[in-house]
Amino acid sequence: MDCHRIFIAELATRSDLPALYEELRIFLQSQGVELQIDSDSRVMTARGPPDQIAKVSDLIQLVTHGVSLNRAKEYFLKDEYYLKIDLNDTLAPKDVTRTVARIIGSKGSFKRKLEELTEADIIVHDGSVMIMGSYSSIELARVAIEEVILGKPQSIVIKNLQRRIEEDKWGK
Repeated sequence: MDCHRIFIAELATRSDLPALYEELRIFLQSQGVELQIDSDSRVMTARGPPDQIAKVSDLIQLVTHGVSLNRAKEYFLKDEYYLKIDLNDTLAPKDVTRTVARIIGSKGSFKRKLEELTEADIIVHDGSVMIMGSYSSIELARVAIEEVILGKPQSIVIKNLQRRIEEDKWGK
């Protein structure tokens, strides 16, 4: 059994931390992982099989960055990957707000279209974008989101994405 300590300062500020921790503990226990939280609620310790321990850290990372606990549990159970794009690292604050709005689209329509075409889950939270799914789904979504970040019109991004998907189907 491996042991891994996970720093959870960002989670520690959540008002629902005790309930979240208990739900995590019960879920992970069912997966053969023991989870403990220290007394000041800043560090979690996970003990279990090495392959599960690596995914525990990912699970905490996902929840910390706005992914629902249920979706993070799905990630843990499936053979999936995730990618975080932090818009705050590359854009000025005013551009982050504008870019987030462009990624989401009117009433969420652009984000839904990206999710439909790429078969990836896209979560936008606090100036970051989490993409979850298969490796190829994440890659398709990443390229599309990077095009949005660079300022390409949404219609062009969708056309480029559809072209890439079609080329992938035919192996071009």
